[in-house]
Amino acid sequence: SFSEGLAPILTLSGKWGYIDKTGEAVLATKYIQAGPFSEGMAAVKIAKPSQPRDALYGFIDKEGKMCIPPRYELVSPFKGSIAMVELNRRRGYIFKNGDYLWLPTH
Repeated sequence: SFSEGLAPILTLSGKWGYIDKTGEAVLATKYIQAGPFSEGMAAVKIAKPSQPRDALYGFIDKEGKMCIPPRYELVSPFKGSIAMVELNRRRGYIFKNGDYLWLPTH
């Protein structure tokens, strides 16, 4: 479904990307998983080139720029400029600039 004018799509190659409301592909189909946009950012899952089995989540903006590098095992969409993240099986919260509100220590 569409959020903020874009929708994640899964291609036949098994990669995720985004289309606009005209059906035009607007962001590359290169992600292992792609979530909806919320507050201008979307969570995407990317494999490390050196360790393709260890895919992690980061956040992109509507131009496809990686705003928060992929380092998290689990994330939630941003709400009120805060997202839940999981690192080493511990949950924390980050701001949209990537700084921690609450370190993932609990």
